[in-house]
Amino acid sequence: IPRSNFSANLSWNAHINYLTLKASRVLNFLRCNFRQVPTKLKETLYISNVRSILEYACSAWDPSTKSNIEALERVQARAARFVASNYNFTIRSADIRSGLQWPLLADRRKYLRLSLFYSIFMNKTGIDKDQYIRPPTYVSPRTDHSLKLREYTSRINAFKYAFFPRTTHEWNGLPEEIVSAPPLSFVKNLHNFLLN
Repeated sequence: IPRSNFSANLSWNAHINYLTLKASRVLNFLRCNFRQVPTKLKETLYISNVRSILEYACSAWDPSTKSNIEALERVQARAARFVASNYNFTIRSADIRSGLQWPLLADRRKYLRLSLFYSIFMNKTGIDKDQYIRPPTYVSPRTDHSLKLREYTSRINAFKYAFFPRTTHEWNGLPEEIVSAPPLSFVKNLHNFLLN
């Protein structure tokens, strides 16, 4: 299990560096030892051994800085070349990833955060939602959905991009048909909205 590297200045840089290094080592092992296996097996190996490292507890540490987001995506780009057995560098790794129908890791993290947020909102976790989720001061019938929540305000990025402030803002941006769907439909609709 990856550990969490949280720094005193509230930066996730050390944590992202640790994750990308660990995931890259595992990916290199897979590339050396599973070069000749079928594509589907390579994909399964990547998802279970590399992507799981990159996404472990990601709802808590989802990075907001471009450099950290790109560092994580670079690991997936290398994995896409491995899975597709395509090391032709005239072809962009983004095209290879799209051909494999893999979403960006940033989109997957957003999906995972919103799924956890929904579970908290529906009281399906041990987290007391009343401490973190507040009713809105105003709901616009024209632009807001019926389950809009009050957003946090902050000029400090460490707080602004923390789980509840960031995810509350994204929750308010979801369409009505997703947020008001029953639990099983919510997960499917959110997946289709963000990852397809």
